[in-house]
Amino acid sequence: MANITQILGTDSISSSRPVINSNFQLVNDDITDLQGFLNPTNRTIQNISSATVESLTVLNGTTNIATFTTTGIDLEVDVEFAKRTTMAAEIVKSGIEGSVIAPVAIALPAGQAPAESTYLVNINFNLPTGIEGQEVTIINVSTSAVTVGVQAGPTLGATSISLNGQNSTVTLRYIGTVWYVISSHAATIS
Repeated sequence: MANITQILGTDSISSSRPVINSNFQLVNDDITDLQGFLNPTNRTIQNISSATVESLTVLNGTTNIATFTTTGIDLEVDVEFAKRTTMAAEIVKSGIEGSVIAPVAIALPAGQAPAESTYLVNINFNLPTGIEGQEVTIINVSTSAVTVGVQAGPTLGATSISLNGQNSTVTLRYIGTVWYVISSHAATIS
């Protein structure tokens, strides 16, 4: 940080010139140092080993890509973890379609991966093609049995799945072109 020398009102103009030039050189040196981190032309920050902020928003033009705050991180893009990930607290899958009062009443669009992680259903439910590694839980909210199957394209890792009554569930994971059964409760799987 530049240590600027003050010019006093009693200083003469000619004797102040070296102080003024020195002050400008110090400011110029600081600007040069800052430009090593901040590039106003490219609008980038680089070579910073640590930064402390209370919130950070990452934009692509005017589209919000990510928001980091003291209360959480909100990412609006796909995320891929290339290394081990350790979760030190709860894992919450908040993507839910339907409810006990208003279960899913329409088929999922063909050729489009399920958009949610949990579906509450009261009708037969056929899964479309998924995304590699995608996991989906289907919960029956009806007192009647519900059949879980697949649409044209993917296959089911079982001959048949029947959710036998209210609160019966099945969790499936998509690998290759197959929806494999991971877990179930009160379901008949053959």
